[in-house]
Amino acid sequence: MLDYSPELNPDEPLNADLKRNVHAARARSLDDLAHDTRRFLHRQK
Repeated sequence: MLDYSPELNPDEPLNADLKRNVHAARARSLDDLAHDTRRFLHRQK
């Protein structure tokens, strides 16, 4: 069995930033959440 090693996964820092900065509780709809997520990712370029 393989162990999970998040420190070796290059996506994990982005996932953590996304969770800290995009708040599902504030979104009124799934479209709003998707928009906020895209806006956050666009700003990370």
